[in-house]
Amino acid sequence: WRRFIQLVNPVYAPRIDRVGHKISLAVGGYVTGNLLISVIAGLVTFVTLTILNVPYAVPLAILVAIFDLIPMVGATIATVIVGLVALSVSWVAALIFVAIMLVYQQVEGNILQPMIYSRTVNLSALWILIASIIGAALGGIIGILLAIPAAGTVQVVLTELLAGTAAEIGRASCRERV
Repeated sequence: WRRFIQLVNPVYAPRIDRVGHKISLAVGGYVTGNLLISVIAGLVTFVTLTILNVPYAVPLAILVAIFDLIPMVGATIATVIVGLVALSVSWVAALIFVAIMLVYQQVEGNILQPMIYSRTVNLSALWILIASIIGAALGGIIGILLAIPAAGTVQVVLTELLAGTAAEIGRASCRERV
């Protein structure tokens, strides 16, 4: 990044460096938020499986955490797999597990994700929802995966452009008064 900044016109280099740093924070925040949400899904799975006496609670919880990284379908696929394992205990344990995971997925999608991403990517929950819908429409699962970091990037660039425009208007206004 430093090498790239050195190639840029020195007049624009500080601004481009600032934008690049903010974009890096937004994308890093998304990754951190996604990992946090997956860990929470794994913990919910582990606690539920432990209470239900389902064998292999730790590896199954890790499986759910990994699959939860896949937008839209990952948690559902993991729930089906772990639900089938829970059938080895009883159909009641499997049913309880699936019910708890369905409730958790609703909480995750409607409360946890908007709350965590709004803090880690610094986007409002509304913009996260809009970005996710647009990402899904344009690119399916990959679009959803890229939607939030892309929205964070767009926000950083627009904020910087608006700040630059406001500064230029302010300078022009000062010149007119002089």
